[in-house]
Amino acid sequence: QQQAINYCKWLTNKTNNDPKRVFKKVLIRLPTKAEWKNAARAYDSDKVYPWKGYYVRNSKGMFLANFKTIGDENIFLDSNDFPIILKYNRIVKTETNGVKDSFSYSDFYHNRFEDSYITTHVESYYPNEFGLYNMAGNVSELLADNKQYIGGDWSSIAYYLKLNTPTRTLEKPTSTVGFRYVIEVLEF
Repeated sequence: QQQAINYCKWLTNKTNNDPKRVFKKVLIRLPTKAEWKNAARAYDSDKVYPWKGYYVRNSKGMFLANFKTIGDENIFLDSNDFPIILKYNRIVKTETNGVKDSFSYSDFYHNRFEDSYITTHVESYYPNEFGLYNMAGNVSELLADNKQYIGGDWSSIAYYLKLNTPTRTLEKPTSTVGFRYVIEVLEF
């Protein structure tokens, strides 16, 4: 997060010293959680995702964000024919023939899929009502709030795309978390 903050400081200084600047003084910074959610929702507090609707696909069956879908390609049978569901290095409970089991698949996940998904071009999906692209999916976004991030990314499941999903804490730099800055006008 410190690199993103340093970039915002650098860009603030560069912008404020540009002789062709539009405003006398600005502050460029990471958004707060409330600011990010307002931007993602486009001030519509009833939204489940940054787009209208309750689903991750549109009426034509096309995905509305870049994220890790859970489908047949993410379900495998182990050597005992028990299903293993690949998602986010967690233990998943499954049921086969009435017997409940738990499986840990983090090693399998890392060996099989670690580099299988990537970010997409910014305009690959529709923007929200504010014209903002990828408010969910592609990369999660850092917040000004103590190494927190939100928004889901290319390697996360649809749950993390929802606007009511709790923020997560960034432990170390990763290719799944980026940032979007806010420009606050201090002097016109």
